Amino acid sequence: MSAVDKESRFFVRTWILFDDPASECLQPFTWVRPASELRIGMETLLERWNRLVHPDPLHVLTSDSFQPLDPERITCEEIDLSDGDVIWVSDLIVPNESLVARLRELPPGGGASFADSAFGDGHASVGGASGGGRDSASTSTSSTRMARRGAPPARLTSLAQVREWIGAASDSIELDATEVIRGLADLLRFHESLLPRDLERWVRDNEPTQGIGDGAAYNRSDIWVGQGCRIDHGAVLDAREGPIVLGPHTQVFPHTWIRGPFHAVGDSHLLGGRIGGGTALGRQCRVRGEVEASVFLGYDNKAHDGFVGHSYLGEWVNLGALTTTSDLKNNYGTVHLEIRGRKIDTGSRKVGSFLGDHVKTRIGTMLNTGAVVGLGANLFSGDAVFPKWVPDFSWGGSAQSESYALERFLATTRIVMGRRQVEWTPAIEAMLRAAYHASMGGPIA
Repeated sequence: MSAVDKESRFFVRTWILFDDPASECLQPFTWVRPASELRIGMETLLERWNRLVHPDPLHVLTSDSFQPLDPERITCEEIDLSDGDVIWVSDLIVPNESLVARLRELPPGGGASFADSAFGDGHASVGGASGGGRDSASTSTSSTRMARRGAPPARLTSLAQVREWIGAASDSIELDATEVIRGLADLLRFHESLLPRDLERWVRDNEPTQGIGDGAAYNRSDIWVGQGCRIDHGAVLDAREGPIVLGPHTQVFPHTWIRGPFHAVGDSHLLGGRIGGGTALGRQCRVRGEVEASVFLGYDNKAHDGFVGHSYLGEWVNLGALTTTSDLKNNYGTVHLEIRGRKIDTGSRKVGSFLGDHVKTRIGTMLNTGAVVGLGANLFSGDAVFPKWVPDFSWGGSAQSESYALERFLATTRIVMGRRQVEWTPAIEAMLRAAYHASMGGPIA
C-alpha cells in the first residue's frame, strides 16, 4: 500500500472545485454555467473529478447566480473547513490519475501553477466576467496558481479572494498544457483525445443492458447499448474506428450511420445521416444530417440536413434546416477565432463553430471556419455567410444587428424548455437575467 493510500485511510480529504474567474476565456458557455459543467469526452469536468477523487468528498464553489441551480454547488459562505484536509482546484484543470495523485501529495500551503495559459499565450481570456465588459481582453505572462492545499487563515467571502489566496501558495508543482484549458479551442482539443479513451474504459468495465435491436453492427464487441434503447432496421453502428456508447432510451431511426467514437448520454433521437466520428451528445438531443467530432451539451435540435463538424454547442441550440459549419480553411492553414475584435490563433487546422446556449439559426445558415456565436443570439439576417464573431444576444446576427430584447428572449426560452418538459424556475430566470446584463457589460441585476 502506497503512502498516499495509507494517508487516505486516516484523514478526511475534501476537494473544492472553484469557479475560476479566468473561465471567462470560455464564454459564451460560462455565462450560464461554471466551467466544471462543460462536457469533454464522455464526462463533464465535474463528473471526471468526482470519479478520480472518489471516495473523497468534492464540492463545487460557484457564484451566487449559479449556486441555486444545483444543490451540489456551494457559495463561499457555505464552506466548512472544520473537518480534515482541503484541496482547492480551479475548474479549468482537466484531471487525470497522475495529476490527482500529485495534488494529494502537495504539502500544506503548497500549490499547482501553470505559466503558459489563457493568461498569456494568445489564448487570451476575454470578456466581462471580471468587469471588463464586451470589449476587454486581458493577458499575463506570469505563472498562475490554479490549486492549493490547506485552509485559509480567515473566511474567504468571494471567488476573487479565493483566487488571490491560492495565488499566494508557497511551494508549487507545475501543470502542463495537457492539464489546463486555456480557451475555446481547447474544449475540442481535449475532447478529441479523451473521448476514445473514455469510451474504451466504459465498454471494458460495463456490460451492455440490451442488444442492437433491428440494426446492423461492425465490431460489435466495442458497442454498448443502454436500457430502453430503440435501434431500427436500416441503422448501422460502425465501431471499426472507435467504440460506440448509447445511453438509456436513445432512439436510432432508419438510415442512420453512427460512426465511432461516439457517445450519447441518453434520451436522444438520431434521425438519419452520418453521425459520429468523435461526437458526444448530452441529454435530449435531436440530430440528423452529417455531424463529426462535435459536442452537443444537451437539449439541442438539429432535426434537418446540414453539416456540423469540429464544433461545440451549448444547450438549447436550434439549427434551422441546412445550417452548415465550415471546419477547414481553403488554404489548410490554422484557424483563427475572432472575439470582440481580437484574433486568436487556435493552432488547429480543423475548427468549426462555437455556439452559445439558446442560439437559433435560420434555414440555410452558413457559418465560417472558427465562428463564435454568443449566448442567446438569433441568426436570421440576409447575410450569405454570417460573421465569425456574433455578440451575445444579437438579434439578427449581422454586424448592424441590434440586441435581443430581454423579455422577448425569456418568453421564448420558457416556451422552448416547456416543449422538452423541463421546468422553468425562478432560479433559471434569475441566472439568465444575470447572464444577459453581464454579457452586455452592464451591472448584474
